[in-house]
Amino acid sequence: MLANEGLSIRRHLLSLLIGMFIFSWLAVTAFTYIEAEKEIEELFDAQLAQMAGTLQSLASDSMNSADLNQKLLQRNVFGHQYERNISFQIWKKDHLVLRSRSAPVMPMANMDGFADKKINNENWRVFLFRDPKTSLEVYVGENYRIRNELITNITRNTIVPLLWALPLLAIIVWISIGRALAPVKKITRAITARSPRQLEPISIRICPKEVQPLVKSINMLLQRLHEAFTQERRFASDASHELRTPLAILKTNAQVALRAEEAEVRNHALQNIIVAVNRNSHLVEQLLTLSRLEPDAMSAAFRPLNVYVITETVMSGLASSAIEKNIEIDLDTNGIEPKDCSMNGYAPGLNIMLRNLIDNAIRYTPEGGTVSVKFSGDKDVIHINVEDSGVGIAPEDREQIFQRFFRKAGQQIEGCGLGLSIVQRIIELHNGSITLADSMLLGGLNVCVTFQRSRE
Repeated sequence: MLANEGLSIRRHLLSLLIGMFIFSWLAVTAFTYIEAEKEIEELFDAQLAQMAGTLQSLASDSMNSADLNQKLLQRNVFGHQYERNISFQIWKKDHLVLRSRSAPVMPMANMDGFADKKINNENWRVFLFRDPKTSLEVYVGENYRIRNELITNITRNTIVPLLWALPLLAIIVWISIGRALAPVKKITRAITARSPRQLEPISIRICPKEVQPLVKSINMLLQRLHEAFTQERRFASDASHELRTPLAILKTNAQVALRAEEAEVRNHALQNIIVAVNRNSHLVEQLLTLSRLEPDAMSAAFRPLNVYVITETVMSGLASSAIEKNIEIDLDTNGIEPKDCSMNGYAPGLNIMLRNLIDNAIRYTPEGGTVSVKFSGDKDVIHINVEDSGVGIAPEDREQIFQRFFRKAGQQIEGCGLGLSIVQRIIELHNGSITLADSMLLGGLNVCVTFQRSRE
C-alpha cells in the first residue's frame, strides 16, 4: 500500500517524455504552419505576378477590345472547381475589356502591386499591373480559401502521422523504462528478502552505473549498521559483565551481614554494600548518559553558549571533592577573554564532558596535588587543557583508554571505564577533537579538547 503512494519513476519518466514529445509536436506543428503559410504566400504571389505579366503581354500583342469581350461572352462554364477562386480583369482607360467569369465588374484593386481586398464578402489577394505604353491595367486575384486549404492540408499531413505515433511511442517508452528499471527491482527484491541480521553488502555487478552510487550508499549504511550492532552487542555484554560483579559483591556482603554475629563483621559487610551500591549507581548513571547521546537529538538542541561559564559551574560543583583530597584546583584563561569562549553546542552534554574530565583529574591526582584547567585559542578555535599532577597514562594505553569499560590492570581507583568513552562521544558530536599528552607543567596527564568557535 505504501509503495503505491510514492512517486513512480516509470510513470514520471513516461509523463516527462510524452510531455516533451507533445510539446515538440506542437512546436513542429506551429513552425510547419507558419513556414507553409509563408512559402505558399510567396509562391502564389509569384504566380499572380507571372499571370498578370502573361495576360498583359497577350492583351497588348494579340488582342483588341472587341475580341476580348467576345471571348468573355463565350466562356460560360468553369473547367475546374478552383477556377471560380481565381479571377482576372483587363482594363484600358477606365474600360473593362476582358474579365474572367468569377471577376467583378468593378476594378479589383486601386493600387499597383499586391493588396488584400474584400470581394463578395470574401478575402482575396489581388495583384495590379499597369502598362504605361498600352494603357492596359491587368488585375489578377486569388481567393484566400485556396491558400488556407493548402496550408491546412500540408499541416494536417504533417501532424496526423505524429498523432498516430503517440500511442506507439508511449508503449515503447513504457516497455523500455521497465527494462531499464529491472535491475532496481531485482535489488529491491534482494533487500526485501533479507532478514534484519543480514547486513552483508549488496553486489553492484547487477546494477547499472546510474544506480551504483545509491547501492554504494546503502552498502555504507549497512556497514555502519553492522558496526553499530556489533558495538551495541559488545556494550551489552560488557555492561552485563560490569554489573554482574558488583551485584555478586552486594549479595555476598548481604549474606555475610545476615549471618554475622559480631557487630564489627556486620558493619564491615554493610560498609562494603554501600561501596558496591555507589559503584553500581555510578555505572548505571554513566550507562544512561551514554544511551542518551543521540546525534540527532543533540544537534537539534545546539545553542550559542559560553563554555567558560559552564566550566566554572562544573568546577564549583567538584570543589568539595578537591578539598577532601587537599588538591589545588585552578582555572586560567591564559590571556583569552572569558567572553570570547563562545561556541554552538549542547550545554548538558558539555557539562557532562567537563565534569568527567575534571573529576577524573581529581580522582587520579594524589592528595596535595594540583589540577589546572586552562583556556586558550584564536579567532577560529577554543582549546581547553585539563592537566593534573597524577601518574598520567602510558603512551601505549592512550588509544585504548577511550574504549568502553577499558581499565588498566591493577588500577586501584574506583571507576567503570566509561568516562572517557562518554567524553569522546560528546566531543565528536560537537565536531571537536581530543588529544592526550604528558603535562609539561604538572608532570601528570594533559587532556586537550578543541572546539570550533562560533562566528559572530
